[in-house]
Amino acid sequence: MISGGRHFCKCFELIEMRILRSLLHICVDFISIVIHPLYRLLSGNKVRILCYHRVYDLPEANDVMSFLNVPPKAFAWQMEFLSQNGFNVITLDEFIEYKGKNMKPPPKTVIVTLDDGYRDNYLNAFPILAKYNLKGTFFIVTDYIDSDKIFHWLKLEEKSLAHAQDNRQYWLPLRREEILAMNAQGACFGSHTKSHCSLTQIDESSAMEELRGSKQCLEGILKKPVACFGYPYGDINKSAKNWVQVAGYRAAVTKWGSNTLKSDFFELRRVPIGSQDSLAKFRRKVEGAYDWWFRWVLPFVILVEQIISRGQRRE
Repeated sequence: MISGGRHFCKCFELIEMRILRSLLHICVDFISIVIHPLYRLLSGNKVRILCYHRVYDLPEANDVMSFLNVPPKAFAWQMEFLSQNGFNVITLDEFIEYKGKNMKPPPKTVIVTLDDGYRDNYLNAFPILAKYNLKGTFFIVTDYIDSDKIFHWLKLEEKSLAHAQDNRQYWLPLRREEILAMNAQGACFGSHTKSHCSLTQIDESSAMEELRGSKQCLEGILKKPVACFGYPYGDINKSAKNWVQVAGYRAAVTKWGSNTLKSDFFELRRVPIGSQDSLAKFRRKVEGAYDWWFRWVLPFVILVEQIISRGQRRE
């Protein structure tokens, strides 16, 4: 009976936490709507780096990371919005060039980034970017290039529709020829380590192997220097940032927020774009109405949740 009571309490706590999160998101969205006109006027010189992962149209029930997936139709609406509303879409390499010349990018500058290196980036995202004459920045987990293995962190069940022959190609990693085809059209490529490991959880020797090995792999394919890096999971600390610099990168992206030319280029902030973002919410994100949330409030909320979670584990 006591065990059953504890199980019931834990279930109730989980439900209560979900309700609180839903209410929090509703409040954040409402505030963003109210302040949107002001932020649109005041934050035009901020550079926002949009963070995508998957661009696909498979059933959400078969994807353990469905919140990171954006359907191609929604991605097309978003890229069309950027193209038709005066946004200056550049690559991360081009942002580095602005920094080197100490030149401010034009107002409403945006960088479109996609993490990990899924083949749907080539099959779905790349044609849409090309249609609107936009260039993306792709962070690649290099050990998986040319592999017929599904990325280990997806952990799909054997019965998943992802394993069906028509669907499997969208889950697999990019191939060399696909990377070269995108590069020929102006796409920018950066490292996401060799194996998608958190640099904060490994020692210096392992980290340098991940950083240098992935950089050398991409440079061998592209036949040009690779200057950009994306921290897996957005995990960063003082040591990780130093290792990225020592490995020869010139810029690296982490978790949430916006940037200026004076930002730390080894800790550039991004704006996450998810599966549930309407076009109106996407517009508010790229025009700065969520900057306050990503930069200041969300880290505090995550910290509080971690403290609560640790307390529950002790019990």
